[in-house]
Amino acid sequence: MSEYEYYEFQAIDRPLCGDEVRTLRAISSRATITPTHFSNFYTYGRLKANPHDLLARYFDVFVYLANWRYRELAFRFPRASFDAKTAKLYKLSNGLTVRTQNAYDLVIVSAESPDNETEFEDDEGRGWLPTLAGLRADLAAGDNRLLYLAWLMGVQAGDIEDDAVEPPCPPGLKELSGTLEAFVDFVWLARIWWRRRPKAASRCSRRRTRTLNDGSSCSRVSARSAR
Repeated sequence: MSEYEYYEFQAIDRPLCGDEVRTLRAISSRATITPTHFSNFYTYGRLKANPHDLLARYFDVFVYLANWRYRELAFRFPRASFDAKTAKLYKLSNGLTVRTQNAYDLVIVSAESPDNETEFEDDEGRGWLPTLAGLRADLAAGDNRLLYLAWLMGVQAGDIEDDAVEPPCPPGLKELSGTLEAFVDFVWLARIWWRRRPKAASRCSRRRTRTLNDGSSCSRVSARSAR
């Protein structure tokens, strides 16, 4: 099967100027480009730029899908308007990156399908960005449920040690918005994890805790408690 990659970006805080649009056109002659949007797919070759660099310079939301069952969702935030210190409590070596680039904080969620039989349609990328873009405003407002769900991806993959420190469990996990439900589907997170995890977190609140460097506290939990 030939390769298929889908890239889509959206500018929310401000539209691109004419020079910026022309710069992007020089990167891709086939892409659909407007002052607020960039999208393209590739069945051979690849985008002639680092997509995270494009996000940091021009856009606020980025979605990427590849037919080897890999996906990314990323957001850009002005540093003054985002609590990157708290977001980093949820980071994963494989799955969730929080980093500063230029004058912005980037939150990058990446996922690989746990099912090798997952089917991929060549138009699968279209529609995900407008569905998920609203999560950026939720994160900026302090709703960390997306970050916690991303951390549970590590639990599902077996990447979290049994004695790992669980990041803060945000309220509202039992009643996800439609946008967060779409995120769960986007990253292939089995619903057993977030539906049971709040119960595990409430039990863990009675266990021994330890203080983090910033003075907050978090429970020592076992990944097995969600099973």
